[in-house]
Amino acid sequence: MFVPTRDQLQRWASLGLISAATVTAHTSPPANYELVFEDNFDGTELDSTVWRIDEGPRKDAINVTDSIVVANGELTITTWTEDNQPGTDNDVHHTGLISTNNKILHPFGYYEASIRFDQGATGAWHAFWLMPGGSTPIWGTPDAETGAEIDIIEYRHTRKVTPIDLTGDMHCALHWNGYFGGHQKDGSNPDPQPLGGASLMDGQFHTYAVLWTPTKYEFYFDGTKVWETTNGLSFAYSNMILSSEVKSNVNWAGVTPEDGYGAKGTSTNPKFTVDYVRIYNLSDSVSGQAAFNSDTIPGTIEAEHFDVGGDGVSYYDKDDSGPGTNTSYRSGTDVDIDASASASNGYHISEPTRNEWLQYTLSTTQPGYYSVSVDVARVQDTTDSADNGMMLFYANVEELGSIRVDDTGGWTNFVTQSIPSFLYLEDGDQFATRFENTRDVNFDAIHFTYLGTKADLREAEDALLSGPSIIGNLISGFGSTSTVHTAQFDNVEGFSDGGDVTMTLRYAWPQNNPSKTTGVKVKVNGNYLQDNGSDLLIPFTDTLSWNHHANLSLTLPGMNPGPNNTVILESDTISNQNIRLDAVIFSRDEYIPPTGGTATEIEAEDSGNILLGNPGNEAYIGTHANASNGAYVNGLNKSNAGVEFSNVSAGSGQATITIYYANDGSVTDKALEVNGVSQDITYALTSSWSDFSGTVQATITLTGNDNIKIYRKHNDGTDGGSLRIDKIVIDATASATISEYTEAEGLEFGEAIQGTHANASNGAYVDRFNKSASGIEWVVTSPAAMQATLTVGYANGSGSDSLKMLNVNGVDTLLTFPVTTGWNDYTGELQVMIDLQAGSNDITLWRDGAGIDSLRVDWLSLEN
Repeated sequence: MFVPTRDQLQRWASLGLISAATVTAHTSPPANYELVFEDNFDGTELDSTVWRIDEGPRKDAINVTDSIVVANGELTITTWTEDNQPGTDNDVHHTGLISTNNKILHPFGYYEASIRFDQGATGAWHAFWLMPGGSTPIWGTPDAETGAEIDIIEYRHTRKVTPIDLTGDMHCALHWNGYFGGHQKDGSNPDPQPLGGASLMDGQFHTYAVLWTPTKYEFYFDGTKVWETTNGLSFAYSNMILSSEVKSNVNWAGVTPEDGYGAKGTSTNPKFTVDYVRIYNLSDSVSGQAAFNSDTIPGTIEAEHFDVGGDGVSYYDKDDSGPGTNTSYRSGTDVDIDASASASNGYHISEPTRNEWLQYTLSTTQPGYYSVSVDVARVQDTTDSADNGMMLFYANVEELGSIRVDDTGGWTNFVTQSIPSFLYLEDGDQFATRFENTRDVNFDAIHFTYLGTKADLREAEDALLSGPSIIGNLISGFGSTSTVHTAQFDNVEGFSDGGDVTMTLRYAWPQNNPSKTTGVKVKVNGNYLQDNGSDLLIPFTDTLSWNHHANLSLTLPGMNPGPNNTVILESDTISNQNIRLDAVIFSRDEYIPPTGGTATEIEAEDSGNILLGNPGNEAYIGTHANASNGAYVNGLNKSNAGVEFSNVSAGSGQATITIYYANDGSVTDKALEVNGVSQDITYALTSSWSDFSGTVQATITLTGNDNIKIYRKHNDGTDGGSLRIDKIVIDATASATISEYTEAEGLEFGEAIQGTHANASNGAYVDRFNKSASGIEWVVTSPAAMQATLTVGYANGSGSDSLKMLNVNGVDTLLTFPVTTGWNDYTGELQVMIDLQAGSNDITLWRDGAGIDSLRVDWLSLEN
C-alpha cells in the first residue's frame, strides 16, 4: 500500500497539485505501541457515543453546540462574537468544548491529535488536553497520582500587554492538587517550547502528542520531542478534551479585541480544526501484562486474579498501607488482599482507596454479548451522610458505568450486583474496575454470563410507557393494585430465523417489607408467558437497596424472524411492590450452519457417558432385547437424574438431535442441555416399556467438542415421570451456507468518506474511491471454506468505467464498474465469485495505484 510521506504531500502542495490545507500530519507512534482508539471525524455529526458537547458559560464566553462542526473528515471549533449592543462592551463571545466525558478513558499511553490552527487572535486559545475521570478530578488531592490535568498543547497567538508572537512555540503543562492554595504545576509556562522555526499558523496540520508512562511524560510536535518531565505523574483513567476558550488576560492570551472576533462565518473567526485523535497503548509483549491464570469466560474471575504486569501496568495501588494483609497469594504486588472464609476463592480485594484500579485480560472461546456482575461487601458509616462506595468499570477504553455499593450487612457479607452495561466481549479484551469510593469496598469476584452472538439492547426509559414513570435513566412502577401498568418494546428482534430468544432485565427491588410482592407478567406478540398453565410472574429477587441492581433472564419462545415482535411487561394489579427497571437485552446465538459433520449415533449406556443424579440415586443402566444394543438408561424420575454424553464430536454449527426412548408411564418433560444451554423436551407415551420406537427431535448448536445432558432438571411435577433413554442420533451433515449483507458506510479507510442521498440504501454511501490508498474493508466470518458470490451495490456517474482493486485474504482481482445513469443512481450491481476460508475473511475494495475514477459504494452482500 502506497502512503505518501508528509514531505511528499508538502511538495505536492507547493506545486499546486493539492491544497496546503489538506496536508494532514501523520506521525508514527513510539515503538511497541498499538492503536487502541481513534476518531477520524468522518460523517457529518460528532459521535455521541464518544464525545459530549459542553454547553453554557465558561470564562469570558459561552460554549454552544453551533460552534462544533464535523465535515469533510474534520472537526472544527469556531469562536465568534455576537454584538448585542453596538458601541458598548456587551459583546457575547461563543466558542466550544468537547470531551469524552467518562465514555472513553485510559491511563497512560501515547495520545496524539492532528491539528490546524487558523486565524489566531488575542484573548482566545485552543487546547488538546487530558483530565481524570470521576466526579471530582484533581481538587484537594495531595499528590498527582490520583489525577492531574495534562495539557498536551495550549495554543495562544500572543501574550502580555506588548504582544509576544507565540506561533512558533508549543505550550504544554501539568496541574495537580487543585487550582487554588495547594495548586502545583510544571510545564513551559510562561515561556512555551520553541519549535525551531516551525509555525503553528502555516495553514497546515501538525501532530501534537504526549507519551505518558508511570515514570515520565514526553511531549511531541510532529514526532519530535520538545519537552519531558518526571513531575506530576498521574495514574488516573483520564478523558480527552478539545476546547477553544476566551479570557481577557494580559499575562496569558492577551486582551480580547475591542470589536471581538467577528460575526459567525466571517474571516476573523479563530478556528481550531482537528483531523484525528488517537490513543496508543504499550503492547502486552513489552509491558509484560497478561492474565494471571487460566480463568475463562463465560464464568467467574476472582477479583484477586487481576493481571500480572506490575503497578501502573495491570493495576494501580497507592501503597498507602491499607487494611489488606497482602498475603502470599499474590506476593510481589502492592494490592491489599485479605483472606476470608466467605470469599469465593478464600481471598478478596480489601478496601481499596480512591482512584486505585485493577485490570483483567479476558480469555474466551465464546465471543458474544455478556452481562457482568460483581460480588461486593461493605458497612455503611451511619454518622457520615457522604459515606458511599463507588466502583467504575471499563472494557478496553470504554467506560461501562458505575455502581454504588450500599451496606451489605458486613465486610465479608458479599452480595452480587450487576454493572450497568451489557457488552460484547472477545478473546483478549480487557476488563477493568476503578474505585471512586469515598469509603472502602471489599471486592470478591466478577461473573460473566454469556447471552449470545446477536443482541437487541433497549433502555427501559425508551419503552412505550403506560403507568410507570421515568426517574433519571430508569423506569419506576408496576406496583399499582388498581391500574394495569405496562412497558411496551416494539420492533424487537427475533433475528434471522426467529424461535427462542433470551430476555435479560437489569432491575432493582429491595424487598424491605416481606408482606409486599412483585407481579409483572410478560406478553410476547399478544400471548402471555406461561408457568404450569398460569401466566408467569417474573421471579424478581431482593436487591437489598434501590442502588443495587441484579440481572434476570427469561426465554421468550416462538419469536418471529426479524424486528417483528412486540414484548410487553405488564403489572398484575394484585401485587403491591414497585420495581425499577434499567435496561433490557434480547439475545440469542445466530444461526450457524452445520459444517464437516456426520450423522453420529451414541448409545445411552456407553461407558464414556456419565450417569447423573444425587448420590445414591443416580440414573442406572437396564437391559432389554428391544433396545438398541440391548441396553438403555433408566431412573430419570429421580431428582437431577439423567445421562451425560461427554466430548461428543459430531461436527459444528446447527444440528438435529433425535432421542430414542420408551415411555409407558405418563407424558413427561426432561431437560436437554448442550454446553450449558438448556431446553425442555416433552416425551409422549409409547405402547409399552419395551417399545423403544419413541423419538423426539430438537435443534442444537454444536462446537465440535460438546457435552450433552438429558436429565430431570426442574424436579417439579412436569418432569417427574419415568423414562428410558435408548440412544441419540446427531445429524450435522447439511452443507455450509453463508448469507451476509452490510451497508458500506462505517467500513471506509484512508481518505474515503461517507456521503448521504435518499436514493442510497439506508440513505448513505461511501465516496472518494479516487483517492490513493482509500476504500472500504469488510471482515466476514465464514462457517467453512467455500466459494461465494460477492455483490457490490454502487453508483458511477463519471461517464466511464471505474476500475477498483478487490483484495480477498491477500488475493487481488481488478474489478470494472460500468457507468450508471448518474451519481444519484444506486441501482448498479457488480457480482464476482470469491474464495472464502473458514473463519475470518478480509475483503477490501479500494484504489490501488491505478483506478483514479470516482465511485460511490452503497452496500455489499455475500451468498453461496
